[in-house]
Amino acid sequence: MRLANYELAKEVDKIEWLNSIKMSVGLPYFGGKSVIGRYIFNNIFNLSVEMKKKGDKPDIFIDAFSGGGKMALSVPRGWYETIVINDMDYGVYSFYKSCKENYLALIEMIEKIGDFMSKDVFYLAAYIRRFGMGADKWNDGKNDIIDKEEEVLDTIAAGALTYWVTSSAFNNITAPDSTTYNLYRIPRDENGNPLDDNSEGYIENKREEQDNIKRIITKAKKNIPKLHQQLNQMDYRIENLDYRELIKKYNGLEYVNLQGEEQKAEVALKSKNKLWYFDPPYHPLCLYVGEDAPYADTFSEDMANEMVKILAGEETEKYGDIRYFIKSDYDPKYILEVAKRDIDDKSIKQQRRDWYKNILEREKKNHEVSNIFAKLEEYPFCKICVGGFDKGSTQADGKKGTGQEYIWCKGFSEGYADIEGVQAKI
Repeated sequence: MRLANYELAKEVDKIEWLNSIKMSVGLPYFGGKSVIGRYIFNNIFNLSVEMKKKGDKPDIFIDAFSGGGKMALSVPRGWYETIVINDMDYGVYSFYKSCKENYLALIEMIEKIGDFMSKDVFYLAAYIRRFGMGADKWNDGKNDIIDKEEEVLDTIAAGALTYWVTSSAFNNITAPDSTTYNLYRIPRDENGNPLDDNSEGYIENKREEQDNIKRIITKAKKNIPKLHQQLNQMDYRIENLDYRELIKKYNGLEYVNLQGEEQKAEVALKSKNKLWYFDPPYHPLCLYVGEDAPYADTFSEDMANEMVKILAGEETEKYGDIRYFIKSDYDPKYILEVAKRDIDDKSIKQQRRDWYKNILEREKKNHEVSNIFAKLEEYPFCKICVGGFDKGSTQADGKKGTGQEYIWCKGFSEGYADIEGVQAKI
């Protein structure tokens, strides 16, 4: 369904079409929107209609934290002139870049790695695939690069390693300190001790590993050519930028790449109508395991709060105006309410109550979450609950589960409600 047809369609037809959309995936990735994706898409489509009604028909859809690529790869054909896939992770960027420009070499590299894929290779790949510069000099203890003078991983190698890590990891987690090899179960005896390498159980598990390796290669041969075709049939731009520099670039401003090099402004982008989609790692305040959560090292609480300030328009001189956006995340204000309510509940484990105490102390110190996120709930912004991982499940009372995941938006008219009739909080 085209944008013009969607705008004029009856609500029942919109829902039927929305339910028929097949969500595409570039990489199996932790935190993908396989369950709530269509609820987010409904709001993306409706915001596109709002833009058109205001005379700002969307030219560019920008997925600033693409990861698995589910949203950017599933947008309908013809709705936007250009679709931007961006990820700061060099390996993720390299996968999409290689899919678009040199997919046969990518498949060949994936096959070669499969010939010697193992648990040890997996953990090494989890570290080096993230870094195109100085990948042989990563600091194991701090998960960073010591120097960036020499490039040792090209996009083909980094993309292939990333494909293997996301496909082989438990829950598709790529973060080096959080990921776990998942192509076979560790064989153990009845007492829980690892079996000898010559045991029948060990041999059976190694067979399972080899079967999974073959499956991953077969899947690559099937899906990557399709992805290559899609990326070239439509105008996809693959970017490897910090989201802040991405905003500058597509707002027609000078920006800095990840190598620290200043880039000239692409002035023509300034006049384009952009719909921004931001799906950063979940706000650290919402993660019970805190600093041990996947990707906690890449998106701190300060960074998460800074992002809200930028979206709230507090940094327009530096980044330009962001007129239409949708940001997906858990709601830290909700966690604050839970912490206040349950901190003295003795039926809750002490470890969780300690976590609540830490949250409340941090918030009391600076009030950042309460003050900043409140700004995104006042017009022209709005907040909508799209659910959590249980979205669509049926509770005992017959109502659908709503979870804790929300989107914060800019560009909707007052009184807007989504496909489920959920009223936007404005």
